[in-house]
Amino acid sequence: MEPIIAPSILAADFSRLGEEVSNVLHAGADMIHFDVMDNHYVPNLSVGPLVLQSLRKAGINDPVDVHLMVKPVDRLVEEFLDSQPAYISVHPESTEHLHRTLAMIRAGKAKAGLVLNPATPLEVLDEVLDCIDLVLIMSVNPGFGGQSFIPSSLTKLARVKSIIDKADHEIRLQIDGGIKPSNIGAAAAAGADTFVAGYEGYLFDLDGTLVDTAPDINAALNVSLHNAGLDSVDISLTRHWVGHGSRTLISQALAYLAQPEHDIEPLLEDFLHHYRHNLATHSQIYPGVEQTLKQLKTSGTKLAVVTNKLAELSEPLLADIGLATYFDLIVSGDTANAPKPDPAPVRLCLQAFGLTARQTLFVGDSDTDVNAALAAGVDVVCVRDGYNHGVDVTTLGATGVIDSFLELLD
Repeated sequence: MEPIIAPSILAADFSRLGEEVSNVLHAGADMIHFDVMDNHYVPNLSVGPLVLQSLRKAGINDPVDVHLMVKPVDRLVEEFLDSQPAYISVHPESTEHLHRTLAMIRAGKAKAGLVLNPATPLEVLDEVLDCIDLVLIMSVNPGFGGQSFIPSSLTKLARVKSIIDKADHEIRLQIDGGIKPSNIGAAAAAGADTFVAGYEGYLFDLDGTLVDTAPDINAALNVSLHNAGLDSVDISLTRHWVGHGSRTLISQALAYLAQPEHDIEPLLEDFLHHYRHNLATHSQIYPGVEQTLKQLKTSGTKLAVVTNKLAELSEPLLADIGLATYFDLIVSGDTANAPKPDPAPVRLCLQAFGLTARQTLFVGDSDTDVNAALAAGVDVVCVRDGYNHGVDVTTLGATGVIDSFLELLD
């Protein structure tokens, strides 16, 4: 069977739901996964049949895969059938009469799916194999946010695959929960053919996130200060100042040296001259960065750099240090209408990739990154030891904080 990618409706910005669903389908999604939760069978509350009806009225007639995490379930089955979904999947624990519920789905011209929670025994398949068209393996516990992929789900996938291969009709094998580039290949190898996708695009800050550029920036800064007859500054200060552009860097250095009235233009010109010729002399890629980018790139994930560095600096730096080939797009400080913390650079990436905000993760190191990402509706994680302007990144309101780049693959 051809693999199917089904992004979850919960990844959309609901203020622009029709537009976001259209965008993700245009970008290549095969089907939209509707996660329906009732705050009873599972603790969260989400969308109902009226949302699907609205999408149909808006002209979105592409396949929809409805996952009902509700109890009792039969009434909602009937209501969703009115909007002609491709699949409706139910949990065996949600109905007293599983055969009847599955028959109702098929009678309504949808395909019937059975959802197996991490602890649901496989024996239930023996009783209903002839009544289903899809098995959904939950690789997290449904209805709880922030969970990691349960590794034993791969074994369960393989066992279910061996069972459904014996059926006399086609049954798809879907997996949902913590699916990322790092495990989607293993899930496919175990037998899954339909994937409820997580992040499909990653946006990265440059200085302090991908590359420790402070040594070369500090060296160029001190050359320009020396040429102007001023004292040098320690690299620890430069690390705090990087991230707002070269002009701000020079201004902060002059303020620190009690020279706020000094003419900034010749200093800026001299700094840029020396930095252009020494972009990657002492700069170093952070540990785990290249391994992470390689795995994300291999999986087909869209990757971009979003930096406040001018394009004349960011692009040759990435090329010189050997990272440029990993990225589909480089958005520099002079690329979008405004630099970070304005959301314009982030939105430019979303438009270029055809992705929704909820399909995208920003990885940065400072309030500049957090504010830009959140203003665009994008999740953001901060690296703990980047160029954070002396601010504790756990206080910035980021979606998460990581100590190692490799955590992005967890």
